Amino acid sequence: MYLYCILVVSELYYLSTRSNDNNQTHTTMTTQANTYASQIGYSDMRAYEIIEFKSEKKAFVRRLTAKLKETFKPEFVTGGFFATCTNQWQQKYDYSQNTENEVLAIRLHKDGQWRDSHRNRYILGENPCEFYDYNF
Repeated sequence: MYLYCILVVSELYYLSTRSNDNNQTHTTMTTQANTYASQIGYSDMRAYEIIEFKSEKKAFVRRLTAKLKETFKPEFVTGGFFATCTNQWQQKYDYSQNTENEVLAIRLHKDGQWRDSHRNRYILGENPCEFYDYNF
């Protein structure tokens, strides 16, 4: 699962460096086969489930409860602001639905990115992805 998150972050970086003239990669991710969305922070990711596609350009999502597995123990070495986590890419989470969480609408914009009303970016996928950046 953590390999999937690394690939999502890598793909997001690749897409963000592309020009707006060729956004075919973004628009192919709008298929309704995708069941999850990941909110992209500066370096963190939050997992959401897609509840419903209202149209090809609008979907409703709800935050998943993500619990870090107890098998993951961050390892820190001196460096950075305080310390650097050397194994943060090995994070693994258990996901569960929480119907009490708020339902948000996300929309596909002309630049090919999914955003909510607060301009938070999302990427769609077949797996949930949660990531906490210990080094930021």
